[in-house]
Amino acid sequence: MARQRTARPPAPLTLLRNLEAHKAEFGGDAAEHKLALLVALANARLPSADAVSRLHEALCFLRAHPDSAALLGQVTAMLDRFAERSDLRRFRKQLADTGIAGTTIRYSFFADTARWLSQRFPGALQVVWQGYEQEDLLSQRLPLLATWPETPGLDEISWPAQEWVRRLAGPDTSDADFLITRCQRLGGSAPTPEEALQIEERVRQEKAERRAQENKSQEK
Repeated sequence: MARQRTARPPAPLTLLRNLEAHKAEFGGDAAEHKLALLVALANARLPSADAVSRLHEALCFLRAHPDSAALLGQVTAMLDRFAERSDLRRFRKQLADTGIAGTTIRYSFFADTARWLSQRFPGALQVVWQGYEQEDLLSQRLPLLATWPETPGLDEISWPAQEWVRRLAGPDTSDADFLITRCQRLGGSAPTPEEALQIEERVRQEKAERRAQENKSQEK
């Protein structure tokens, strides 16, 4: 008797190309066909960063244009778990700055956006210290961000800004969250240049008064 050979399932890249070719088709059995492709792709391992990005793009299109409740549910579930995909973790570095969930975005966010992200995703933001060109300026501004009990240490120890921020932030707060929170405490909005100068002058005066008091105590 001849043994019947079992057909191999389509390769993940073949499934992806099929989905891309039919994602904008509607009516008839289009929804069922797309749903079957999505179910097959849910646990498939794609072979490249480009393929992972293309799958994410197709899912976003289908999320915006679903043609059945079942298809919408499958798309939503796949997008919600996209960061957990093994192929995404494999190509995470190549997918940086794509905006895909689970990848890194290296960007200088505006203050309002940074505050929004910090509040909703604590710990997700990080300061990219390598190549940071404003460390001297940040060192000068640290007294504005420190609480009064913290300022004596800033006067006495010459640590780099990165080291001071890490120590002031503490073990449970990221550098970025610390800077965002402390800047926000300066006021409801960022200080104007004139206001910043006034704050700096006030800090200098307070430091001078404290040093004068310390000198008097030593003289006694």
